[in-house]
Amino acid sequence: MTVPSTTPFIAISKLFATPRAAGHPACVSREGTIGWAKLSSQVGAICTALSARLESRWLIAADDVLEFCASLLGALHAGKRAVIAPNLGEGTLRDLRSAYDASIGTAIPADIDPLTLAPIPWSARQLDPDAAALDLYTSGSSGVPKRVTKRLRQLEAEVQALETCWGAMLADATVISTVPHHHIYGLLFRLLWPLSAGRPFDPALYAEPSGLLHATATYGRIALISSPAHLSRLPELLALDALLPGVRCIFSSGAPLPAACAQQFRLAAGHAPVEVYGSTETGGIGWRQRSDDPHDDLWTPFPQIEFPGSGSEEPRLRSPYLEPGAEVRLDDEITLLADGRFRLGARLDRIAKVEGKRVSLPEMEDQLRRHPWVQDAAATVLSRSRDEVGAAVVLRPRGIDEAKRDRRVVIGALRDFLRAWQDPVAVPKRWRFVAALPLDTRGKLSAAAVRALFEAATAAALPPIRSQRPGPQRIEFELYLPGDLPCFDGHFPGLPVLPGVIQVDWAIRLARRHLGCSGRFRGIDNLRFQSVVVPERALNLLLETSADATRLSFRYTLGERKCSSGTILFRP
Repeated sequence: MTVPSTTPFIAISKLFATPRAAGHPACVSREGTIGWAKLSSQVGAICTALSARLESRWLIAADDVLEFCASLLGALHAGKRAVIAPNLGEGTLRDLRSAYDASIGTAIPADIDPLTLAPIPWSARQLDPDAAALDLYTSGSSGVPKRVTKRLRQLEAEVQALETCWGAMLADATVISTVPHHHIYGLLFRLLWPLSAGRPFDPALYAEPSGLLHATATYGRIALISSPAHLSRLPELLALDALLPGVRCIFSSGAPLPAACAQQFRLAAGHAPVEVYGSTETGGIGWRQRSDDPHDDLWTPFPQIEFPGSGSEEPRLRSPYLEPGAEVRLDDEITLLADGRFRLGARLDRIAKVEGKRVSLPEMEDQLRRHPWVQDAAATVLSRSRDEVGAAVVLRPRGIDEAKRDRRVVIGALRDFLRAWQDPVAVPKRWRFVAALPLDTRGKLSAAAVRALFEAATAAALPPIRSQRPGPQRIEFELYLPGDLPCFDGHFPGLPVLPGVIQVDWAIRLARRHLGCSGRFRGIDNLRFQSVVVPERALNLLLETSADATRLSFRYTLGERKCSSGTILFRP
């Protein structure tokens, strides 16, 4: 595969009116190369088919990037509005059903299957970049996806800026990606930019390290479009030295890349990934490429980006990627420095980023309330080793009955229910079932109190006590072990078990609270661990103390099975 070194840059609106050479590679893969003439004929076939239809708004329902590319451009050339859903889950498509008139693609049962259309030669006219438009959808605070309309002129301006900034660095590299194409970042970086610049793109989603190594060996020079969620795991899975010699540039977007990860790539390749900051509403805002200074966290704005109100509670943005004269309010604090760079502060609303994915907490809460077992819900983002979502849920009577029988069934049902709308990394990993949500004196939900439902649970936190049976110098508990107890984190990955030290700690704390064992810890006799204890079980604990409360015997059992036992000694 050879790409001419002087490939002209062509705006998307002019791509097929001033076509490239017939054999110029548009798309490459293990199956072969798709030349420009073949892509053009596929776009022409779709344009012809859609031009014969009366529907004006077309959902592009394609998981394959090449199919998506031809369908999108065919729809625009047919004078149709292209609708791009954030995902093709059943719940999302239900919510968007009024936003499109018909669909094209093979990812769902659609009105037109583009694979059944015979490619035809056609004479394309230049698109009007102000008339051609597409609707993207992102999380809205009202509980339904929020539409963001992008005119082709706005997208062309952004693609031109990307080529101005990094075109010389990428040169003839093949573009490969670990991110999907139906969000603004993937749409621009892995599809529209390569098309305009004449760089071939690979339609595969390179989630596995072995695939990245194969792509580097196959293409020689690549540009990698990725995300923090993928890049932060990559150094653990392969030697970066084996990957990076053929990588012209790595791009990352969706969330800030951890400084330590950026440093790993910088040491292996001589330069860190280029991080891009922006959103569906705003387009690209700025970028940074970390140096060896760990405090170098500043961003450089793209050309013609302005921040009226920076440093205030209502930072705003002016951008060539918005409608002329428009301003948008930013979700993040912005501190503009004298040299024109800026520093990002905290997010200003409840739109969060988890593993690089945009998550609307109000939207998730609304989705949970749709479940017949749920009366009310509150979601929050928890800062652990990796950010994750926690959900506090008030159950209806039927949900309460199900939870009493098996809490795991309720959690599994709610997680499955949310997957119709949410990306897997956004589905809550931590769950709390409460009698009522924590409201403040004004009757408003207290975000801090919701977080406290989760953050109060330290690694040694006591589990829920289902029942207790006290007696003279003894007490017996039935404990329940939810899978999201922090003590299960990392012990062990893929096979969580209850640590022995936690079992001893629980016995001591419950004995101090219920049996008056107030002396200082002196030691343990006859300590035995006989069976592992896994999550989502009812665990029995028997505590018996001596008359002077200096000796405490404990025994954990699961039904008739002995788990652990011992005698804890206290100083008088």
